[in-house]
Amino acid sequence: MIERIEETTVAELSGVRVAMGNMTEGTYALSDGSMTSGPMCRLATEDDVTHDVGEGSLVSIGGQNWLVLQVHKPPVGELGFVELQSLGGQATAASGDLDFVFRSSCPNCSAPSGWDGSTEVDIGRLFIGMACTNCGNRFAFTNGALRRRFNDNPPTFTPGRK
Repeated sequence: MIERIEETTVAELSGVRVAMGNMTEGTYALSDGSMTSGPMCRLATEDDVTHDVGEGSLVSIGGQNWLVLQVHKPPVGELGFVELQSLGGQATAASGDLDFVFRSSCPNCSAPSGWDGSTEVDIGRLFIGMACTNCGNRFAFTNGALRRRFNDNPPTFTPGRK
C-alpha cells in the first residue's frame, strides 16, 4: 500500500494519525542506517514520536515498516508531499490465500508474491494489493497491462489460482 501525506496535513498510517510538517533540506537516515542529505520532512505521530525522513528512509509506525519512496519539495509557495510504502510486518501469506493471476517478486526478499484480492486507486492510478509467500511483506503493485486488464475485463479474485 502506498500512502501520500501532503505538507502540513494529517493522515493515517497503520491506524495511527501522522502529521507532516514543512519541507526542508537536511540530513536523514536511509533504510540501511547510513546518513544522507537532501529534501526531507518531519513526521509526527499522535503519541509525539517524530521521524525526520527523506527518500529511502525507513520508519516504523503502528507496528508496520514504511519505506519513504519520494519526498517532493516544490517551488516556494506550493505544498510538497511525502509518499510512503507499507513493507508489511504481517504474517506470511499462504499461497492458497492468494491469486497468482497477477504475480510479482517481493521487493524485500524476491520471493513469489500474489494478489491478495484488494484494489485501490491512489494518485489517480489503480493498484492491487500483493502479498509475499516468504516474508509476509504486503505491497501495492501497478503497471499499464494491469490497468488495461481491469478496464477491459476485470478479473474475479480466486484464491489458490496459479
